[in-house]
Amino acid sequence: MGRKSIHPDYDPERVLKELIGITKELYEKSYSYRRIALELDLSVSKVIKLLITGGVYDSDICRDINILYNSGKTVAEIQKKLHVSKATVQAYLPYKKGVYNAKECSRNAERIREYRRRKKMAKLLGE
Repeated sequence: MGRKSIHPDYDPERVLKELIGITKELYEKSYSYRRIALELDLSVSKVIKLLITGGVYDSDICRDINILYNSGKTVAEIQKKLHVSKATVQAYLPYKKGVYNAKECSRNAERIREYRRRKKMAKLLGE
C-alpha cells in the first residue's frame, strides 16, 4: 500500500489542456507572447510551446522540425540536418506529457519545490 495522495484530483492532461486553451484565447485576442507570459506567469518560450501544442503557432523552423520529427527522425538527426541546437529542436516540439513548473502540480513536484526552497534558505543563512 502506497502513500495516500494529497492531490487525488491532479490531472496533468487536464492542466495542459486548460493552459493551452487560455493561451490560445489570449493569443486570439492579439496579446503578444510577452503579455501572455506575464498574464500566466510563464516564460515566453513556454507560451510559444503551448501555442505549438495547441496548433496555432507556425513558423518555417517550427514546421521543418515537426515534419522531420513526425517522419521518425531523432532530435540529434534534426539538429544535424537543420544546424540548430538541441534546445531549439525541443523548443519547437509540442508538449507530450505536461507543462513543467505549472501552478497546479503533483505532490512529488511540491516536495521538490519545498526541498529547493529549504536548501536556498539554508544557503542564505549560511548553514
